[in-house]
Amino acid sequence: MPSLYDLPIDPQGMRFNDDISTMIGIERVKRRQLFIYGDIEEITVYMETPVDFARLTATDVTRIILDYNQVDKEILPEKRTPIKIYMDSPGGDSSEGFALAKIIELSKTPIWTINIGQWSSMAFLIGIAGHRRLSIPTATFLWHDGSTGYFGSSGKVQDTADFNKRYEREVVREHVLRHCNRDTFTGDFYDAHVREEFYMLPEDALKFGFIDEIITDLSVLS
Repeated sequence: MPSLYDLPIDPQGMRFNDDISTMIGIERVKRRQLFIYGDIEEITVYMETPVDFARLTATDVTRIILDYNQVDKEILPEKRTPIKIYMDSPGGDSSEGFALAKIIELSKTPIWTINIGQWSSMAFLIGIAGHRRLSIPTATFLWHDGSTGYFGSSGKVQDTADFNKRYEREVVREHVLRHCNRDTFTGDFYDAHVREEFYMLPEDALKFGFIDEIITDLSVLS
């Protein structure tokens, strides 16, 4: 379908809060360079939120990855231009975050994830899903069991808590163990440390297999 820069994104839906930053954002999308700063989800929730190209959310990036897979469908996966996701984020909503992480995993178009500040909480779970994962030397990583809160009757609270435990065990745990070096980050290690604020420097993340490379030359991103 005819669309902005060969992507099915409605130009009338853009928020022109800052014309210069919006145009820079559009140019980045054209170059397949996607930036997530701050929380991964929308700050203000609307029924239909237009894309703010100056500040992409996890949902925006999910849609763009789906769009580019459609654009690339006649190209062999190994011949496709990678999509590069640059993240500096403390995390955010798990439903939006895991949707993006799974779309990254399923994408035939290669996805690079680059830590340019922090991958914390849900941002960590998104970042480790990349097909190629990189970090600048001063970035930080935080893996933990996240935060939650319950309200309602005691029965409903217990049902929610039970489901969250199952989600942690069957989804989050398996996701982390699927994207690590199982020689250095075992299932037993996960179980022993999951309740901690487990901070890592890039060297730690590299040892545990959560990233593939620490960037020492920006040419690796070109």
